Amino acid sequence: MSIKSKDLYLYSSTDIEDILDKIQPLSPKALVVDSIQTVYLSAFAGSAGNQVQVKECTSALLSFAKMTNIPVFLIGHVTKTGDIAGPRVLEHIVDVVLYMEGERCLSHRLLRSAKNRFGSTDEVYGITPPPHPPTHILVECNAFLILLYCIESIYVGFICPVILKVLLSVLP
Repeated sequence: MSIKSKDLYLYSSTDIEDILDKIQPLSPKALVVDSIQTVYLSAFAGSAGNQVQVKECTSALLSFAKMTNIPVFLIGHVTKTGDIAGPRVLEHIVDVVLYMEGERCLSHRLLRSAKNRFGSTDEVYGITPPPHPPTHILVECNAFLILLYCIESIYVGFICPVILKVLLSVLP
């Protein structure tokens, strides 16, 4: 993955209680759970990914985030139609829902906000993943044109906000 940081910890577990026990002594700057549909809490019946498990695991992670002030990023699976897989209860608990969109053969992705408890969902971000971002990308999307200038020395990725300016003419 070309990550040279000593402060990145990877842990493979599907038990939320086990994950939280390992995380607390580390006191990380953020926690990423990939994916919420594969983790479970042993105190609740059902397999990972069912409505009860998703709701309770998300609630446990929410409590952890509030108690420790550590942001938690949940990665979820999507269906072929682009909706979050499994129960929709997940969308009601979290603060922000972001969709990463793009084709496998293209070098860029669009990050779109579907829910944002703290701001607007009218923004789209163009992302060029590493290792070698091109010098520019031109993306045409129905009503607006995005021109992204990428810096070649970036190793983690590049995000550029898209500015949409709409001029409305009102005819009498």
